[in-house]
Amino acid sequence: MKVTKRDTHDELVKNKTKRQPRNGTKVLTKLIPYIVEIIDNPDDCDFSEKTKREKVEYMKKTFHKEKQWEIDRYNERTACLNWLQGLCSTVPIVFYNSEILEMFTKWGLLSDNPTETQEFHVLDTYWGLCATACLKLMNAPKNSKYFN
Repeated sequence: MKVTKRDTHDELVKNKTKRQPRNGTKVLTKLIPYIVEIIDNPDDCDFSEKTKREKVEYMKKTFHKEKQWEIDRYNERTACLNWLQGLCSTVPIVFYNSEILEMFTKWGLLSDNPTETQEFHVLDTYWGLCATACLKLMNAPKNSKYFN
């Protein structure tokens, strides 16, 4: 019997070990509390005393007020990504590459001596993961674990 490339591929796939969880899940467990912590309202001097839920409600209200046109035209994720990349004052996330890499290293998500490929991957996925984290918070139910 002749073994084809396809047979070899199918056998490799069948015997492949279980996939490891994606790193994005680990990143979100660090990003979500970080984002809740930094949500800000420069017009409210007592804003730091607000509950986590109140901060997220403010973020959601501001996001929809500023980006509803983009949500309607594209989608919520694209609008959120653009909102964050526009350096909105409501969610002042770090944006310098060196600060992003330093934060990921501090969180244990990047080694102390990462390869250029690893650094590129972190920087390439950072904004999308931040948008995902913000949307998870904005769409979370009132009794969510994020607000405990």
